[in-house]
Amino acid sequence: MLADPGLVTARERAESPERWRGEFAWLARNLGEHSVVLADPATSYLVPMMTGRRVVTTADQHGPPNDPLALARLLGARDALDPFGSWERTREVVRASGADVVALNGRFDGPPRLQYWAPGPAWFAAARRRFDAQPQAFPRLLDAGDFVVYGIRRAALDTLSAAPRPRPFVERWHPGAVDPGTLAGAAAAAAGMPVPLRLTLAADTLAP
Repeated sequence: MLADPGLVTARERAESPERWRGEFAWLARNLGEHSVVLADPATSYLVPMMTGRRVVTTADQHGPPNDPLALARLLGARDALDPFGSWERTREVVRASGADVVALNGRFDGPPRLQYWAPGPAWFAAARRRFDAQPQAFPRLLDAGDFVVYGIRRAALDTLSAAPRPRPFVERWHPGAVDPGTLAGAAAAAAGMPVPLRLTLAADTLAP
């Protein structure tokens, strides 16, 4: 028995899909029975349960264990929704998956604890700018500000072409341009390898 159940339940309430019930109800009402939703893995995990609709990918291992394309679907969704990716890759994933709509979910306070990729506030803002800029291919069907659903017009999507944009969080590595006074810099310089720029650990996964 916990002396303070709030230590557990507070986080559970913060992550509850109840936050999206209105948008999921809209999906259930307005999408055909066999419609396919292209979304991030965390949102996709809940779509079938709360709407009865299909999804391009599932969250990590939460799919049929004998699906040989599970990882390809997971990474395909990542690439198709990548704010800095190419329209050619988006088009490829849409064709392969049969996606009918794109759902962008910005209601995560931070990236969910997933293994391969996860959405977050910065990702949502950048992904939304990318899709909003192409209304002829991705008309907005539902706009709740931090949860957006776009239709997919395949003929218009086929006309989109643009080089991937530079990723602001990636820095070009210049051999020798490291600080040998740091442990990481000394190890990287000795091995001729890139230097890690940042490591982020979730506070609730650490113990004193």
